Amino acid sequence: KKAAEICSAAGVAIGIENAEMPFGNTVEKVLDIIGRVNSPYVQIYADIANAANAAGGDTDAALRDLSLGKGHILAMHLKDMVVGDYRYPYYGKGQVDFARSIALAGEMNVRLFTAELFCYDPDNCAEVAGNVCRFLRGYLNRVY
Repeated sequence: KKAAEICSAAGVAIGIENAEMPFGNTVEKVLDIIGRVNSPYVQIYADIANAANAAGGDTDAALRDLSLGKGHILAMHLKDMVVGDYRYPYYGKGQVDFARSIALAGEMNVRLFTAELFCYDPDNCAEVAGNVCRFLRGYLNRVY
């Protein structure tokens, strides 16, 4: 509630991520928090990989959860995952269905995205970033 007060005074919104903590690992749980705060300045920063992980890798369940956030998602976090690993660095080799997730984002009018970059070798970070960008742009360009 304090964050909502600060945000409203500044005229900015804050998004709560559905992160890997049990109290807020789904969009549904974040919506409950938002409902208790009851401020238009507190919304959702949806993470497609965290939704998939909370659903145990079940794409349909993850998409249902993400769809609950319609009208409340400020931005969407794009990354991949395997069950139990929330920071899986290999885009396209995990369990996230990027085609369906980004198509759903388009249907919900989400227009702001963040890609999380995991670069374990400092000598090839630029290459990894370029590969991730091309990978995600392939899906984003189909929808947008």
